[in-house]
Amino acid sequence: MARTGFDPNDWMSTSTPAPYEETLIETMWEYRVSLAEAIYMELQGYNVDTSNVYDVVDFLEERLENLDKVQYYMQVYTGQQPDVILRRVDDGRRPGAED
Repeated sequence: MARTGFDPNDWMSTSTPAPYEETLIETMWEYRVSLAEAIYMELQGYNVDTSNVYDVVDFLEERLENLDKVQYYMQVYTGQQPDVILRRVDDGRRPGAED
């Protein structure tokens, strides 16, 4: 799965989210969890053996049509890419601004 020069922003800025990605986003928002945690929750929900990398990759390949996305989500899940969280930006404040 290694690819040199991989930039997740290349495909993230131009592609439409797959239904599975929408599911991950909904899980992240509803349960206030990170992307890696949402992936883990999905894997558990479908009884995927999370200790077997081949099972995890197969699961993601079934749900995502783009292998670059599979690679990115695997890297987030395994900690090779930074994990992300969703947060609400209220009142027009700058992200990260303290009260």
